Amino acid sequence: MPLLTLAFIWLADLSPYISLGLLLVSVCPGGNVSNFFSLLSNGNVALSVALTFFSSIFAVLVTPFGFALFANWSPFTEYVQLFDLRLTDIVPILFAILLLPLGFGFLLRKYVPILANRLKSPMKILGIFILMLFIFGAVWKHRSSFMIILPTVFIPVLLHNLIAFLSGYFAGKVAGLRKREIRTITIETGIQNTGLSLVIIFGFFDGNQEMAAVAAWWGIWHLIAGSALSIFYRYRDKVNSESNEELQL
Repeated sequence: MPLLTLAFIWLADLSPYISLGLLLVSVCPGGNVSNFFSLLSNGNVALSVALTFFSSIFAVLVTPFGFALFANWSPFTEYVQLFDLRLTDIVPILFAILLLPLGFGFLLRKYVPILANRLKSPMKILGIFILMLFIFGAVWKHRSSFMIILPTVFIPVLLHNLIAFLSGYFAGKVAGLRKREIRTITIETGIQNTGLSLVIIFGFFDGNQEMAAVAAWWGIWHLIAGSALSIFYRYRDKVNSESNEELQL
């Protein structure tokens, strides 16, 4: 995704901070809501959970250092240098946001499995609610500037998200995976942890309005696109199932 994002930035001739916002989203791990979409899509939920888990672990280092690496490959290195961006300051925050909750969940699952099973569904709903609350809170706080910038980022974010879904789909196809796994890879690539990108933007980029608008609109749109794709997959399975039943009759 970062490499495809760089290509997209160059081809689309986007402004520096919109480009950096897209690049930051591309190096963030998959979002937890992807597990729900995989379930809705009749995908491989276990694979989705594993991908989210490992991408979240590696993101503690991959996200900050990956962004620094790919930002230096972009034409906008000078704009990154305008901020007091110390990668060593980002790592502890990512550790607290990503790894501590994962560790707590595993300990709960291991030592109090009954409670973990009872909390599983409510925590998924709570996670989606907190993500949406965080995104809409950021948008509402900066609503006047967000509405001005939105027309500029609207199409680039849609295209960038489409690139993410398509790259996941074709990666699964090239790897020769089964239908369920291809769906999961597609969704996992197209659903990003935009809440994390917003935390980084507000914490280390002074809440840059263009970057924040990219991450916020990405966070809203990928939920819409993910829902639509999941419903499409489920509908297609239903149609195929009915067609097979008619052939058997």
